[in-house]
Parts: sequence; structure tokens; C-alpha cells
Amino acid sequence: MAKYSESPRLSADYLRKAVPVMNKLGVAVNPTNYSVFYTYIAGKNSALTKEIDKLLEDNERLTRSQSETLFNKYFEEFDDSKIEQFQKKTQKIISELFGNLSRVDSDASQYSGELESFSSKIEDLDVGKTLQDIIDQILTSTKNMRRSNSTLRQQLKETTGQVDNLKRALESAKQEALIDPLTGLTNRAGFNLAMDHALTQRLAENKSLCLLMFDIDHFKKVNDTYGHIFGDTVLKIVGSILQKGVKGKDTACRYGGEEFAILLPDTPIEGAHQLGETIRKAIQNGKIKRNNSKEDVGNITVSLGLARYNDGENMSKFIERADAALYISKENGRNQLSVAG
Repeated sequence: MAKYSESPRLSADYLRKAVPVMNKLGVAVNPTNYSVFYTYIAGKNSALTKEIDKLLEDNERLTRSQSETLFNKYFEEFDDSKIEQFQKKTQKIISELFGNLSRVDSDASQYSGELESFSSKIEDLDVGKTLQDIIDQILTSTKNMRRSNSTLRQQLKETTGQVDNLKRALESAKQEALIDPLTGLTNRAGFNLAMDHALTQRLAENKSLCLLMFDIDHFKKVNDTYGHIFGDTVLKIVGSILQKGVKGKDTACRYGGEEFAILLPDTPIEGAHQLGETIRKAIQNGKIKRNNSKEDVGNITVSLGLARYNDGENMSKFIERADAALYISKENGRNQLSVAG
């Protein structure tokens, strides 16, 4: 993997140049893709450069899968340290920004001191000194100050743009990292963050908090019978139904595989139960067609478990009780909702 030792200014310049290329190819600005295109702009890997140049020449757009393939081909496995690198670069640029501001303040102070000195000279004029000499010195100093300010204003403008670009790239990366790419729902990491926030609010406001856990019934059989592509279609449709069911502070999540969850802050158990039944019926009554035959595939159902948060329990215990209720639904015949005790 390429080694990086660029200054913050040069790194920011690489980002500025990389983002338009990424946009042209239709790839998301996230840490994984940024690693690829940072290296491309920096010219650190000739094989990678040749491959991306070919894509640009052919005016192609990269799919998510192709982007991941590029990364896996040329880089080590990505980890959360890339996000930290973004943050460090941002902090360096911000420090540089304040350094420029400090220089402006220092120059202004120096200029003020020079004017005071010139004023004293005027008051103490000797026969050998002329007023014109002192005026010329003031004008020269003023011109130098104006040039310095003009340069610093341009530097500040460029630095501000670099900070904005990094902030947008980092925010995009963080948001994408919390979304399940198949269903568009919040992923497991996003769910954990939402749960942390909901539990904090619950303790502060003492309002009801409920959790619905879903599992698609006999999903392995669906995959085995109709194939994984159709299985993905089922997951997308279930995800779409869940998205339509959430509102306000609610969070719909693909918890893992064929399991989903909806976190319901400020929702009484009766309202959560009603929502779960509405979603269950919507999935049961949905018509899913196979693309190759237009054949309706029925019998797609879900089993559900519902739990209301109990004072004093941690996140794991809360989820465990909802999950246990889900498995009661499965044991009792599936396609039903059970409530945790």
C-alpha cells in the first residue's frame, strides 16, 4: 500500500482535485473511495492510475461493487482509522487557518506601531529631515501592508474552501457508513447510535421507548427456490415497507441478514403493537413478482417481537427481550407478533 507523507496543504489540494474525478465517475465521497482517488491524484500507483485513466477515457461510471473491487485490488482492508485521518487533516487545515489570522493581527499591530513612530518623527522634525521623507516611508509601509493583506485574504479564502470540502467529504462518508446499501435503511452501526441516543433521552425525559424486531419467515427457502437476486428483491421490498412505517424520531434498521428492527421513541406499547401489525399485514398482502416470469410470489411473511424498555436495563438486555419475543412468534407458527414480558 502507498505511503503518505504529504503536508496538510498538499493533502487538501489532492482532495480538491480528487472529488471532481469521483463525481465524474459517479462514486460516493467516502473514506474507501477517497483512498483510491487520493492515490490516483498523487500518482503513487501506476497500475491504478492506468486503470482509472481508462475509465475516464471511456466515460464510464463506477458501480459500488466496482469501486470496492478497485479498493480491494490496490489497498489493504479499510478500517475506521480512515475517518480519523480525515479528522486529523481537517484539524491541521483549521490550525493553518488560525495561523493566517494570527499573522494578519500581527501585521496590523506592526503597522500601527510604525504609524505611531512616524507621528513622533513628524513632531520632532529636525532641519535635516523633510516631511516628504517621512510621508514616503508611510506610503511604502502602507503599500506593503495592503499587499500582505491581499495575499492573506486569498490564503484564507482557499483555506476556508479546503475546510468546507473536507467537512462535506467527511459528513458524506459518515452518513454513508450508517446506511445499508441494499435496502436504504439504517444499518447495524446506525441502529446502535440511534439506540444510544434513545436511551439517553429516555432517562432524561422518562418517556416510553419500544423496540420491534422482524425476521423474514423461511428466507433461506426463498433464496434456495428463487435465487439470491430475488432474495435481494424481497429484502428491498420489506425495507421499503418499513421506511413507509417510520416517522419522526423512529429508526428503521436492517439489523442483519433477513432481520430488521424499528426503534420507537416516545411510543406507547399499544402504538408500537399497532404499527407492527400494520407492517406484518402489508408484507403478507404484498405482491412480489419474479422479473423473468412476472409470476407472483406469495407467502412472504415476517415474524415480530415487541419489547418496551424497562427501567435500569442496558441496550443488550432490551434487544435480547425483543428478540426472544420474535422467536416465540416463530415457535408459535410464524407470521405473527409477540410481546415480551
